[in-house]
Amino acid sequence: MSRISVTLEAHAISGLQATLFDKRLMGPAAPRMYLSNTKEASFENLPPGRYAFRARARGPYGKWGEFSAPLNFCVTRPLHQRPWFVVAVIVVLVVLAFLVHISRLRKMTARYGALQEERERIARDLHDGLGQGFTALRFHLETMRRTFGQPSAQSIGLMDESTQILRQVEDDARRTIWNLRTTGIGEQSLSASLRSLAARTAAGSSGKACKIEVEVNEACELKDAMTNAELLSVAGEAFANALVHGQAQIIHVTLDVDQSSVRLAIYDDGRGFQQDESAYVAKGHFGLLGMRERVRRLKGTLTIESVEGHGTMVVAIVPNVQHKES
Repeated sequence: MSRISVTLEAHAISGLQATLFDKRLMGPAAPRMYLSNTKEASFENLPPGRYAFRARARGPYGKWGEFSAPLNFCVTRPLHQRPWFVVAVIVVLVVLAFLVHISRLRKMTARYGALQEERERIARDLHDGLGQGFTALRFHLETMRRTFGQPSAQSIGLMDESTQILRQVEDDARRTIWNLRTTGIGEQSLSASLRSLAARTAAGSSGKACKIEVEVNEACELKDAMTNAELLSVAGEAFANALVHGQAQIIHVTLDVDQSSVRLAIYDDGRGFQQDESAYVAKGHFGLLGMRERVRRLKGTLTIESVEGHGTMVVAIVPNVQHKES
């Protein structure tokens, strides 16, 4: 709180002192006039601007003297009300927010880079171990079938069934390896990755003719690497379930991206399944559980609807995180 005080001195008139003072303050606001018999004049909380104070005195016989020369002074704005200070604070806040954002991006990039390296290592191990082992085992079964003299129909049936199971497992392993290797930062957009995954899945499905259609509606670009990776993995698991368990012939994929959310919907015309996920987990099948965990990690929702004999619908909706932050 600012306070300005002025003390007046009036010359004596015929030995008598002045009995009344006329004090006037001119400034940005309306003029202030005071009549009092005191010599002090105080002003508080004056708005910023230039002021001129003048005063005159009246003697005991009612005659007013001349106004004094003006006392000029200036009231400046407080620091926090000055335009340059406000601009400086805004600039500092913007710079700090930008630095925090850059720091978060660097941490996420480093963390995701380490994750990608681990994914690639696992993919190599799967390819060099399980993948090659499945291929060799399938080759041996086919060789045994050809070299047997006169195998029984039952033996041929068992070998054919074993070969088919190995082909399915080999397809799953190959799909897993591809998913692990194709989710690097900045490699592809989610729409391009989905189309590539759909083409590879359709071409690599052993003994099953399947058509996978991908429809993309992008109102804005999805740049978040983690969202891309997790949704692509959800799509890969949905494709695998539709082909291996549902025996689907047509899979339709819809990707909708707007400023607030990303919606991935996958429909198939397969056999469907009973929606008792706990029973599948108890049997060692963790695909549906993994899909829910991936979507939950993105703070989204996953809806799975399936009716035996009428196909399955999988819908994942997650926030478009990076667009919101920008």
